[in-house]
Amino acid sequence: MKDFHKDTMVSKKGIKYFFMLAFYTCSMILFVLFYMQDQMNDYIKRRTTLSTRFDMPDEMEFPTITICIQEGMKESFKDKYGLSENVDFWLNNYGPLGPPNNTLSETFEDLSFILNRDFTIGISQFLTLKEENLTLGINFVHSPFSNGSFDSYSVESLKTVYYGTCYKIQPIDSGTWFNSYRVKIRVSLLIDNLRKKDRPKAFDIYFTSNKTWHGIVGNDWKRFRPTSKSMKFGKQSDISIRNSETIYKEGIENTTSCYTDVLMKTANCPFMCDLLHTKNLPECSTYEELKCMYENWNWINDCLRHKEVKRYSPTLRNSIASDYESILNITFESKESKIVEEIDIISFPCLIGSIGGSLGMFFGFSFSGYFHILFDKCFEKYFN
Repeated sequence: MKDFHKDTMVSKKGIKYFFMLAFYTCSMILFVLFYMQDQMNDYIKRRTTLSTRFDMPDEMEFPTITICIQEGMKESFKDKYGLSENVDFWLNNYGPLGPPNNTLSETFEDLSFILNRDFTIGISQFLTLKEENLTLGINFVHSPFSNGSFDSYSVESLKTVYYGTCYKIQPIDSGTWFNSYRVKIRVSLLIDNLRKKDRPKAFDIYFTSNKTWHGIVGNDWKRFRPTSKSMKFGKQSDISIRNSETIYKEGIENTTSCYTDVLMKTANCPFMCDLLHTKNLPECSTYEELKCMYENWNWINDCLRHKEVKRYSPTLRNSIASDYESILNITFESKESKIVEEIDIISFPCLIGSIGGSLGMFFGFSFSGYFHILFDKCFEKYFN
């Protein structure tokens, strides 16, 4: 009889453990399928989301400004050289006469609108009366903050596929811009130097950072499209800009190094020359060199996927200016900066914490509890 009761007790205990095991197994399967699976997928596939915050920095970086005269190339010289589209220059499509006898640089200069030959760019700063005409290289402009001091600007010409020669204006000391600080830019046509057929009606102005302007060369922007405005001659515009920044988890931090490395490894050209104005390679000097490099443009696409992208969003108010000139008054609208950062949906520490917390809430699992049980068992066995 005792053996019967003993067997019954063992049987009941076995059934109890069986159902407990089945319950926990089913619960664990459901937990993995409906909860843990999504989080594991997010972690394994490195899925990301965007986090937004607002900052009030003490200093703000003034944008790099690039000016391109519309339509990029002069119609009279396109007719002269047999070019139908601007891109034909890069593809060596000169019609039945073939390339001209000029050098590559001379032909491009004939086609383009050239600073201080066809137009001028004057610059002055708020509260100063002195306006300086910009030239290629380093320019010094009177500072509004102290007597006798100057701020410096770098001006560089950019050969572009669709816009002819553009001009990049970059403040060298650009970290002390506030919403009370204003720059005045005057773009004036030298009308007597231009044939009537070639006189432009407007120009485009682009706002980028000094790390992300390279896309203008081929009108190829991978992670963003910069803010640009079409400015008509005969207009004066007050431009208030707001600053924002996007930080990606992965991307290129040095476009120049990336561009040089990629071309050296992948481009199939007998002579490597510079398209992105990196100064790490010599300029293209023949029509054949230029065509070969342009046909390898797709190789450098990844170099335009920047890790950090600054955006400048302008608000315009227009008024009348003199014919054949346009005046831009540029200032920051606010010191507030919007920062958007790409982050992991779930990182490894968060994944462990989430799984551990959920196991504790639903199943009473605790590393601390199991450690204490194990410690007690070992302690009792050792001392007994």
